[in-house]
Amino acid sequence: MAWQDNASSYLNNTSESDKEANICIIGDLESFGNNVSDFYFVLKSNYDQQLDAFNELHEESKKLIYYNNRIKGENKWLDNRLKLLKEENENLKIDLDTLEMDYNNSSCNCFTNRTSKTSQL
Repeated sequence: MAWQDNASSYLNNTSESDKEANICIIGDLESFGNNVSDFYFVLKSNYDQQLDAFNELHEESKKLIYYNNRIKGENKWLDNRLKLLKEENENLKIDLDTLEMDYNNSSCNCFTNRTSKTSQL
């Protein structure tokens, strides 16, 4: 009676895809007949192949994480560099405006004198 309760509980709590997988395993086991060790050998080799594939994917993911972190660091550095260059550009614009105002307000007329000397040559 307890076994039947466990079986019905299992059947009620198991998804259809899990049930199908279990039926396939049972079918595979029956195809091996009485030689269960052959069946477990096949299961073990499938497990080993899946484990190898997982380990390869894991190593590749570690490399990608490293490169991603490296690129994030470079991106952060470039963002800071861009910010500094924008600040420098603004400061240079202010300096240029100041120089132009000083030049326009000067009574020197240096540019005009230089032009007239050049034309006299």
